[in-house]
Amino acid sequence: MGGFAYALRDVGGVPVFAAELCPHARATYVINHGCGGGIFPNDATDAVTNGGDENTAAYRYAGPLVVGDVTDVCESVIPNHDVLTGGFPCQAFSRRGDRRGFDDPRGLLYLEICRVLRACRPSAFLLENVDGLVTMRGGETIRAVTEALASCGYGVTYAVLDAADGWAPQRRRRVFFVGFRDDKVSQGALERFAWPTVDDTSASPRVRSILEREEDAADPPGAAMRACEISAYQMDRAARFFARAGALPKSPEDASRERRTKGQSRQSAYVAADLDGHARTLCASYRRSSAYNAELVPPSPATRARRPRFYTAREAARLMGFPETFQPDPERAYHELGNAVVPPLVRTIAEAILRSMGESR
Repeated sequence: MGGFAYALRDVGGVPVFAAELCPHARATYVINHGCGGGIFPNDATDAVTNGGDENTAAYRYAGPLVVGDVTDVCESVIPNHDVLTGGFPCQAFSRRGDRRGFDDPRGLLYLEICRVLRACRPSAFLLENVDGLVTMRGGETIRAVTEALASCGYGVTYAVLDAADGWAPQRRRRVFFVGFRDDKVSQGALERFAWPTVDDTSASPRVRSILEREEDAADPPGAAMRACEISAYQMDRAARFFARAGALPKSPEDASRERRTKGQSRQSAYVAADLDGHARTLCASYRRSSAYNAELVPPSPATRARRPRFYTAREAARLMGFPETFQPDPERAYHELGNAVVPPLVRTIAEAILRSMGESR
């Protein structure tokens, strides 16, 4: 997907390597960020020595080196880099899964990050995962992860941040890990580092700001919205579900957003998006969810639409904070975006990392 790439490009970074097992997500990355051999600073230096100029490096860069299974990659082919970023698989730690932790092979893939850290020795790293990792097994899981990262020769800190606190119109709590190489720690980078905060969370984007124009749904380019409208059959199933349940489900995270729209009959009950609030966490299974479980956009009075709809792929990208230039996979957008990071939040963390090392741009 390249959420990290978008974020670090904004602070002067250049992506040089990406590993993605899923061929569909890998194709999405290539479409949006290109594919080449990465950038090799040593080659650029040699070119200058042999009579070239510093611009040679630009000609050598045709895009990041993009690979599949990282476990098959020899670390010697990974280009030199200053900051390692990664979102190691979350399924083993997510509350939506079995939470098998290290008993799930995917839960051990953070060790591949450790392998690259030891071999490539970047100045810093920035990693992301679900916040459920923090509480697993009474904190033993996150201690194991941080100790493994520290054993690679890095000072490590972590924090749970919510994208809704100023970065995106979506409740999305994730744990982030930041590490500095030991020599950077000796220079005070870890001590200077501070997790970003937002002084005025009321200025955080709201759902209404990311919606496509509903009045366009009756005519092109409203096809995407029309395709997202739920069917009469789905509405009927949702009504029966809520009739059995007696009320919409509530949780501390989304009690303020899940409600039966006032003035509507029981037959049209559904989980309505709070247009002036924040969306629920966008999950990989969003569009595959039943109509009674997914958050839906209410129909606008300005349209002929009578039934609510799912968020469109473009709206889902906006909920995540991806730029308008991002090209989602039309068939797998929700799955891929639900597994992505929020670029605006990652960007502010990256800025803090660079400031700590005296390299703010």
